[in-house]
Amino acid sequence: MIVYFSKMYQAVPALQELYKRTGGVMITTRLSTFLKVKRNFPDTDIRLIKEYLPDWWPTKKLMHKANVIVTGSPNKSFLSQFHAKKVMIFHGTYAYAGQDELNTLKHFDYLFSIGPRMTNFLTQGGYKDKVIESGYFPFLGFKLFSSREKKEMVQTLNLSPHKKTILYMPMGNPVGSWDRMAEKLIRETPEEFNLILRPHPSMAVKMNIGRQLQLQRMKTLCKNRGNATLDLTDHPLSSIFNITDLIICDGASSPEESLFYKVPIIFVETEVTSRTKLAEDLTKKNFSETYINKLLSIYECGTAMCPTDDVIKIIVQAIEKYPEQSKKQEKYFEWVFKDRETQRQKDAINFISNLN
Repeated sequence: MIVYFSKMYQAVPALQELYKRTGGVMITTRLSTFLKVKRNFPDTDIRLIKEYLPDWWPTKKLMHKANVIVTGSPNKSFLSQFHAKKVMIFHGTYAYAGQDELNTLKHFDYLFSIGPRMTNFLTQGGYKDKVIESGYFPFLGFKLFSSREKKEMVQTLNLSPHKKTILYMPMGNPVGSWDRMAEKLIRETPEEFNLILRPHPSMAVKMNIGRQLQLQRMKTLCKNRGNATLDLTDHPLSSIFNITDLIICDGASSPEESLFYKVPIIFVETEVTSRTKLAEDLTKKNFSETYINKLLSIYECGTAMCPTDDVIKIIVQAIEKYPEQSKKQEKYFEWVFKDRETQRQKDAINFISNLN
């Protein structure tokens, strides 16, 4: 049996691409993840488990009987107790991963690499014999919509099919720009654009009272603006990307994933998300200057924006600059992912099936 394990919801969409092709059972320790999976993937056989439960508990017993456990995060303290072959598929791009992250991977039998950058990182980290070139599993769901499909998706979100669409998808708190940019974008984005606000899954799935009230207020602001919506991971990211004409983000995996669809990008740079701060943080983690410069070259694939900038002005600049930035986007994409083909993913799925 194959068990797909994830505590956090943000790893689930990647795991789903394998689960629906191999079958098995999905298991989580978090009620919020369990409920979100039930809502977004109702056909999934998902079970809830608590780490402190005894070995005879049915769900934990299931994990002890599994032949393969596939996960999107290390979860070393919990997964090490099980004898199944353990596979790490990396639900994000792990752009900022260093030695500390490498040290959390020792309990895995196989590490599925998304592309050249990760393969080099894992190989240099001493895991050459465990690396499987798998490609990026979410790309299995990244198809290109037809005109009819795009129109239907836009209307599903109560947006105008006659307007271009801007997507804002920041990192999670405390490093993301959401608290400084979300309301500003609702108020200042020109009316000739649709606007989608998609907060990080960690904000959308596990919310305290303060966050719930804030998101409810954002929904009201979107409704009052018109042709704007707040998407709390209710729709597949690929469906959102398919109708997006410009992306506003602030780092991590999102801008790298978005390169698949070849659209203009705006990078929000705050005190904690600027390229200067990122370079300082990576230097402290002992990254080489060459690697840091290559990583920061993603900022050359888009247009920079500060929270105090004029939104309309930056949007116009991003659209005008895109033709010259598109080649840089493609070069960066190939470094991270290699290509848009899905044969590596299909081969990796067969590999997992044969382990079972």
